Amino acid sequence: MRNGKEVRHCFKSAKDIDRFWHDVRKVPLRRKRAKRDEERYCVGLLLLARATRGLLQYPIIVAEGESPDFRVIEPGATTKGLEITKATTPNLQKQMTLAEDEFARRQSDAEKTGIPPEPVAIAAGTWVGDQAEREWVESFKESVTKKLGKLCGYADLLRHDLLIYDDTPTGDVTRGSVLPTLAAWITDQRARNPLLGTVSIIMSLDVVYDIDGVCETLPYLDLAHPERERDLGERLEHAAQVAVSRELHRSAR
Repeated sequence: MRNGKEVRHCFKSAKDIDRFWHDVRKVPLRRKRAKRDEERYCVGLLLLARATRGLLQYPIIVAEGESPDFRVIEPGATTKGLEITKATTPNLQKQMTLAEDEFARRQSDAEKTGIPPEPVAIAAGTWVGDQAEREWVESFKESVTKKLGKLCGYADLLRHDLLIYDDTPTGDVTRGSVLPTLAAWITDQRARNPLLGTVSIIMSLDVVYDIDGVCETLPYLDLAHPERERDLGERLEHAAQVAVSRELHRSAR
């Protein structure tokens, strides 16, 4: 909500979603951003991924709230909640904030000296064998569990989809190793939590949609099918910017 009023977004076409994504994809610096900035980024990326693959019907209405984060109304479907969460640790978030502060300082110095700023690396963890994969799965289990406890409080909605942003300390993991394990666990949780709908994950800029259902990876850049991308050049540029940013702040992991 904004000033106590619900904010509703009505998307009548894929072009409307493109415009929304363009507005929300540049999230402010960590000390200047609000939780809603991150949530809009996530929902924008989810809508973009589904729209690009023809997985949406129009018009679709997305209303911003507090509990749940969003309400989604699609043609012929029951209104559902959409909860956004992040798989991470407080320590990592603190390190990333400090790294961003330091890089901003170096950029300021670089403007005076003309020398490009050095990257700011975050201290890397050490994982042996499949430890990184196991810790990744546990981090996601914890994120889902925290949300499950809140769903029963939204009594007016019969379904709540869950979208999780991957910001784990382990960094990139082999998706084929971790997703089946997590999917099996979510299926077991759903049996005890009937309000839980589709669970999806944002991994970098890709959306892994419905991981314990008809699991499908919806890539931000599908170079095998460039005809699907209405704005391939712009997506390439944006993906490159995101990759550089991640490398600057997470290169030591």
